[in-house]
Amino acid sequence: MGWADLAVGFCYFAHNMTNAFAYDFYGIIIKGFGCSTYQVPPAIIMAVTMVIVSITLSTRWGEGERILFIFLCYILGLVSTAMLFSLSFYTGTKTAHLGAIFIVLVVASSAGIMYSLPRNNVAGYSKKVLAVALFFSSNCVSNIVSPQVFLAREAPYYHTGIIVGMAAFAVNIAVFALLYVLYSRENKARDVDPAGVVGEEDLVNLNASSDLMDWQNRMLLYKL
Repeated sequence: MGWADLAVGFCYFAHNMTNAFAYDFYGIIIKGFGCSTYQVPPAIIMAVTMVIVSITLSTRWGEGERILFIFLCYILGLVSTAMLFSLSFYTGTKTAHLGAIFIVLVVASSAGIMYSLPRNNVAGYSKKVLAVALFFSSNCVSNIVSPQVFLAREAPYYHTGIIVGMAAFAVNIAVFALLYVLYSRENKARDVDPAGVVGEEDLVNLNASSDLMDWQNRMLLYKL
């Protein structure tokens, strides 16, 4: 496993640490603010956002911008959690709190993009299987841990849970920004020197079932 795979695995863990906030405790939080899930329907918000992001990424304007979209989604998540943490709740701030909760659901769109990274950016059959196992394990552990940070005594603010979500968004912003820079640098190096292999061996390198590692497979260009 390379550093990039471990970094993405950590991002999986951090991303899913926000699941309790975005899904499990979503209804409880907005009911604590005196509203109902009919006023802020999470499924509709997430569905519309996912459709918009998917359509954009499928066009020529979205080519090579996957990590950028992940980055933007996390920026919105960080802003929304910062608002929820810093704003005291009273009648005059009710709209701001609901707006923040509305915005944080946009982060769900980043999950599908992030889950596609192992398929595109991990070379070698054995390594790909190991990477998927790592990412799945990170997902499971974080979904066990994340509900524990929402403490009943902190209702309806759940400051501990909000802080954890805010920290997770901030960490993933930093890690994905670093990955974008390093992936771009490596792609440029491989464009300059794509190993010079021509012919039948090229087909072997491009075969998804080959067991070449990332650093061996000079034909692999990381998807951004």
